[in-house]
Amino acid sequence: MITFEALIYIKLKMENNLVLSKFWTRIGAMLIDSIILGVFGFILGLIFNTFFISIGEKAKLVGWIISLFYFSVLNSKINKGQTFGKKLMNIQVVDIQGNFISLKASFLRALILTTPFFLMD
Repeated sequence: MITFEALIYIKLKMENNLVLSKFWTRIGAMLIDSIILGVFGFILGLIFNTFFISIGEKAKLVGWIISLFYFSVLNSKINKGQTFGKKLMNIQVVDIQGNFISLKASFLRALILTTPFFLMD
């Protein structure tokens, strides 16, 4: 039985010579990006621990803004659709025509993808 993802893959391959990246490749890229952001956040926490303690739960907002900036800028055409994790896994974000996405589109994408993580307690 052909899955929906397989049909999309076949259509993209035929029309634009694009290939959807595999699930585990995407997970690997996200894991690398999460480690990078985690190390960066840890260093910020060491440097600004008093400030973060003083603002309490609002400190999560700082992490969210950093993540939004990271994914918005790096996944856009500014960085050829690649975060550091995507570069290491040799994948990139492009639109259906194979063009890199704009900063605005990348920001909206990052907003949708990161918001659930920062709404959790």
